[in-house]
Amino acid sequence: MSLHSMFPAAPIYTPIWNRATVPVFVGFDVRTTWMQKLPAVGRAPRLYAALYPLAFAGLDLHAYDIVISLTSSFAQGVRTNSSGLHVCYCHSPANFVWRPDAYFLNPTARKLAAPLRLWLKAWDSWASRQPDVYIATGQSVAERVKRFYHRDALIIAPPIERKWFINHKANDFYLVAARLVPHKRVELAIRACQRLAAPLVIVGSGRSEARLRKMARSDVRFAGYVSDDELRELYARARAVLVPSEEEFGLVALEAQAAGTPVIAFDRGGATETVVDTVTGIRFRPQTVDGLVDGIKRFEAMSWDHNAIQKHATRFDEARFRREFLALIDEYMPQQASLSVEAGRA
Repeated sequence: MSLHSMFPAAPIYTPIWNRATVPVFVGFDVRTTWMQKLPAVGRAPRLYAALYPLAFAGLDLHAYDIVISLTSSFAQGVRTNSSGLHVCYCHSPANFVWRPDAYFLNPTARKLAAPLRLWLKAWDSWASRQPDVYIATGQSVAERVKRFYHRDALIIAPPIERKWFINHKANDFYLVAARLVPHKRVELAIRACQRLAAPLVIVGSGRSEARLRKMARSDVRFAGYVSDDELRELYARARAVLVPSEEEFGLVALEAQAAGTPVIAFDRGGATETVVDTVTGIRFRPQTVDGLVDGIKRFEAMSWDHNAIQKHATRFDEARFRREFLALIDEYMPQQASLSVEAGRA
C-alpha cells in the first residue's frame, strides 16, 4: 500500500488476484495473467506452484521506465526495459525452494516436493539476475539474497501504517496473529499457554487450522479472519503477542508494538531487528515449547513501559520508508526515468 501511494498511477501486475482474500486492492488498476482463469486457483493457489514462473516471465513490462517487483517468489523474473530501472523489493528468496527444512516440517512433504523444487530453483536462479537493484526487508533477508542469489542487497525496512498506533488498553490474553500453516509454529504457542494455564487468542486461518483446533483446550479461542480494526483492538488488549516462527521481517511484531504491546518472539530472523530484548519484548530460544514457556515466564517477571514500546515502533513509520525508497531510486535511476519518480513524489 505504501508503494502504491507513492506511485498511484502505476498498475499492479500479479498472476492471480482473489478479491475476497485481498480486498485492499479493490479500486486499483490490477492486471492479472492467464492463471486467473485456471480452475479453483483462487481456493487452492498452491496447486499451481510450477506455473507461477511462467506467468511472471510472460508479463511484458518493456513500456515502463521503472519496475518495482515485490516478491518472496519469482516476481523478479518479469521482462523489463533494459534501459530502465528494475528494483526488486525482496521479502525473502522463496523458502520452499531454498530453505525446504524451514518450510516443510514434514519430511515426506519435503521429499515429494523435491522434483518441483529442482525446476523452481533453476528458474529462480535465472530470475535473480534480472533486477538492477535488490532491496531487502532486513539483514537476515539480505544475507539470504547474497547466499542464494549471489547479489548484494540494500536494506529498507517495511513501513508500519499509522492506523496501527493506538493506546494500550488491557492485558487480557496472549495473542497470535498468523497464517495457520506449519512453518508458523502456532502449536508452540498453544502448548506453552496451556502448560501455563494462560488464555490465548489466535487470529488467522489456513490449512493447519483443523489440526491446531484438535490440540487446543477451551482456554484457546480461534478468532479466524478479522478486520484490521478488530485486529488493532486485539493488539491493544493483549498481554503480549507471541511470534513462535522465524520471520523474514515480521510486521505483526511491529503492529503489536504500535499498540504499546510487548512481543515474545523466536530469536532469529526479523525479530532480532524489530524486538528489543527486555525493552519491547522477549526474544526466546530454542524454538521449542520449553523455550517459549521460559520466554513467557521471563516476560511475566518484568514490568513493561507501553509508551516506550510504542515509541520504538515509530522508527518504522511510512514517512521514513518513503524517504529511503525514493532516495534509492534517485541514486540508481537512469535520467529518462526522472519524470516517473517525480510523479511518485506528488
